[in-house]
Amino acid sequence: MLAGSVRPRHCCYKSTHRHSFLPCKTPQRCRSSNLTAKSNTTSIATDHLQYIEEVAAAGQQENLEALLQVLQTQSQTIVQPSDRSNLHPLVIPLSAQSCKNGESDTIYTCLLRQVTLSGTNDQVMPVVQTRRGSSYLTLAARNTQEYLHRALAEEDITSGPGLIAEAAGQAGQAIYNTGDAASNLNAYLTRKAGMYPDIVEQLVANHLEKGDSMSALITSEWYMRPKHFSGWARPYEFSAGLYKQLGRLEESRDSARVALRLPWWSLSTGFEAVRQMAGLQGDASGVHRALKEQTYAANGALPPGAMPAKDDRQVLIEDAEFLMNRASAGEVSWDEIRPQLADKYQQAGLPDVAEFVLQ
Repeated sequence: MLAGSVRPRHCCYKSTHRHSFLPCKTPQRCRSSNLTAKSNTTSIATDHLQYIEEVAAAGQQENLEALLQVLQTQSQTIVQPSDRSNLHPLVIPLSAQSCKNGESDTIYTCLLRQVTLSGTNDQVMPVVQTRRGSSYLTLAARNTQEYLHRALAEEDITSGPGLIAEAAGQAGQAIYNTGDAASNLNAYLTRKAGMYPDIVEQLVANHLEKGDSMSALITSEWYMRPKHFSGWARPYEFSAGLYKQLGRLEESRDSARVALRLPWWSLSTGFEAVRQMAGLQGDASGVHRALKEQTYAANGALPPGAMPAKDDRQVLIEDAEFLMNRASAGEVSWDEIRPQLADKYQQAGLPDVAEFVLQ
C-alpha cells in the first residue's frame, strides 16, 4: 500500500478505520469564539456552495453549512474547495485535520462528486476522508445528514449536547433528538441514523470476540447488500478478509474478485492485498484483463443477446474507471491521469465532469 494512504489495521474482522471522523481532541472553545467561528464558516460555506454548483456542477448539498460548522467544531480547519492537488480527481475538500492518532500527515474530509451517464447535476454526495497522495478514500458517511446524525449522537452519548449540537443548529435539531441514542450507540446508529462501514465492521468484531462466527458471517453478508454501500468495494474486501480468517478460502477468493470489479479507490487494505486474496496475478492491466476473461467465459454459456451490448459512452466511462484503478494500484498519480480522465469524460458527453477534473 502506498505511503500516506488511509488504511485500516491489518485485522480482517475488527473495526478497520484507523481514524474516526470524531475530533482527536474534545472541542473546548468558549461560546464567544464559537460564534466567531460560525460567522467565518458562513462566509466559507458560500465559497463551497458556489464551487459545488458552478465548478463541480453537482447541485446543492443539504445542510452543507451545518456540516462545515460541525467539522470546525471537531478541530478541523476549513479549506478551500479548489485546493485539490494530488487528491482523488472527483473529491471536493471541505476540511483538514493533522492530529489523528498522532499521525503527522493531514487527513482531508471531502465530498465525492459521483459520475453517472445521465449527467444529472442533482446528486447526494458521500462524505469521504483521504490524504494527499493516498490511493484510497474512506467512506465516513453516505451523505451530509448521516455525518451530522452520527456526530450529534456520539456527542450526546459521551457528554450530552454541547458544541457540536450548537454548531449544527436548527439543522441538527431536525436530525437528532437529545437522548435518542440512549446507551447503545452502535445499535442506534445502524438502526436509526444510517449505515457506516466502521460501525458494521465493529459489529462483526463484537460477534467474533464472543466466539459467534455465524453471526459475524451473517452481519458480513448484510454488509455486502448493494443497497447499503452501492458501488463501494470495501464491504466485499472486508468480507474476503473475514472468510480468509475463518478458513473459507473459496468464498474469500470470490468476494475479493467482486471487490476488484468495483472502484479500487474504495478499497482499504489496498489493491495488492485484495489481488492476492482473489488469486490473481499481475499489475492493474493484468488483473483487469483476467476479470474480463472471467466475465466473457461466464457469458459464453448464455444464449446470444442475453447480455446487453455496451454503447460507446459506457465503454468510455469504464476506460475512465480503469485509469483511476491504475492510480489506486500505485502505477500513476492522481494528477498524472487528470488530462486523460477529462478526455474520457468529454468524449462520453459529460463536459461538466471533464472540466471539474481539470480544475
